[in-house]
Amino acid sequence: MFPMSSILEHVCTYFIVNGSTQESFLKIVLDARQIAFEAITATSKCDKEIFITAHHETTEGDSLIRREVRQVLTVPSDVMVRSAKFVLLKSGFLVIDIPFKMKFYKRSFERATTSEAPNDDELSGYTSAASPTRSKIQQLTYAIGPNNRENQLDRHQTTREGNQLLLRIPLDHSYSHKGVTVKVVNRSVCVSATRLEKSNVLSAARQDGKPYLIQRNFYKEYEASDLVPDPESIVYELKDNWLLVRVSALPDAT
Repeated sequence: MFPMSSILEHVCTYFIVNGSTQESFLKIVLDARQIAFEAITATSKCDKEIFITAHHETTEGDSLIRREVRQVLTVPSDVMVRSAKFVLLKSGFLVIDIPFKMKFYKRSFERATTSEAPNDDELSGYTSAASPTRSKIQQLTYAIGPNNRENQLDRHQTTREGNQLLLRIPLDHSYSHKGVTVKVVNRSVCVSATRLEKSNVLSAARQDGKPYLIQRNFYKEYEASDLVPDPESIVYELKDNWLLVRVSALPDAT
């Protein structure tokens, strides 16, 4: 048996850029070990969030215990959520592959990004690989409207102090320092925040009537347009529900 909090736990997020085709992809990796592909469902209510649910059943004596976890992934607005592909590797990790249009492309090179199915060699390492279908992962559904709540990470303050960039990002909930990761990718400061909370919805499968836990991951990029940030200079702290990030410019770029 493994702890429930490890189901759908965020492993890493990274970008792949094809320099010849100008296509790029956002890849999100989740821990889905010991979870059957048919036990994972995914939906989306807007272009910024993907809701993923997984369940796992175990037996303890004469009891059948069903565990359910719901993961909410917040992605940049430039990704094409409707073209997302879900791949469950033999190692048990779930890879979410989403086409992504980089902001710094010149207009003459911009073109619609399409999602292509992997070839036979790529599929040989997977137990399941395809765009989401109703028989495995439910097709993504959308209800985009003006009432969608904006993510707190979208409301931030950016100031320039000499060769340093200061970000003040409001947080909608309290996060532990170990639940926040700040990195530099190209010219952007990337923030990932993770927390575990109890759901307000009771699971009908649970006999004790207790709510299941939801692990929420928020991801946001902040582009430093007037400087090239130094990945080694990142300093950040949590203070009064604010995330304060300070990063310096690369010495050769100032």
